[in-house]
Amino acid sequence: VAEIGGKGAVAFGDGNPPPSTKLEFRKDSSFYRGDNYFAAGGMTKGEMMAECRASTVLAEVASEATSCGRFVRNGYKHCGRCVPCLVRRASFIRANIPDDTTYVYPSLRGAQLENEPNDIGAVAVAVLKVEQNGVRLFTAGQLSFAQPSRRREFEGVVQRGLAELGVLLRQEQIL
Repeated sequence: VAEIGGKGAVAFGDGNPPPSTKLEFRKDSSFYRGDNYFAAGGMTKGEMMAECRASTVLAEVASEATSCGRFVRNGYKHCGRCVPCLVRRASFIRANIPDDTTYVYPSLRGAQLENEPNDIGAVAVAVLKVEQNGVRLFTAGQLSFAQPSRRREFEGVVQRGLAELGVLLRQEQIL
């Protein structure tokens, strides 16, 4: 957790620095400065938020962080329907932190009707494919960046991340 103006802040999403990898970031202190936070922790964004030791500070500032892939185009507001916004929304649910973000599309059901890329539909298909066929078929050939001994760990992150998204989509009555 970085100190900004006397208030702790945690940045999440594309274009933002990763959450702090100092020892105090996770409750079990398993992060070390300089570690890649995804590789080191094998965690989803929701899991990282849930495990944050500064949960009070996180609850105060997380809604102020930027995640949206269309943030500037939407007048510096989160759209609520792009993949980064969907991951953001699912992460708040997973961490049981109220999401005070103002979204252009607060309802995902209404957002589906827009004539833009259908990120909601794409995520819904991904969630269902993994639920029906397992994560291994979904990630086949996509984890070549990882050492073979770590691929199962990354498959787990993908599976749990899509499960978090599934909770969001069901809560919003998309699935």
